[in-house]
Amino acid sequence: MSTNSTTKSGFDFEEIVQEVNERNLRKSNIIIYGIPEQECSISSSDRCNLDKSKISEVLHHLIPNITVDTAKPIRLGKFDATKELPRPLKIKLQGESQVFRLLSKSKVLRENPHYSSIRSF
Repeated sequence: MSTNSTTKSGFDFEEIVQEVNERNLRKSNIIIYGIPEQECSISSSDRCNLDKSKISEVLHHLIPNITVDTAKPIRLGKFDATKELPRPLKIKLQGESQVFRLLSKSKVLRENPHYSSIRSF
């Protein structure tokens, strides 16, 4: 019976370590809602480049001197041309502190008519 409890404890410990590692990997990610999606008729690399430029524009509006690695923005979910809302974009920032700075300034977007459709990160 002690073997069973040891195996179970080991399994629980492994799950906890794995969860902590996953959280550490995700803590510098941010999700942006409301950035318009480009037409599906253009190439995927062109869509990615347009997403990168829009992300940079929005983030630099919030924090002008921010260093953003928009190397690989990822649209979350499956593309559906019939949906009204664009898919959210996930990007990786340089650190957790940038995430908190952007979150604290996200209200600025709602006050600007040009960015009012972009919502919480």
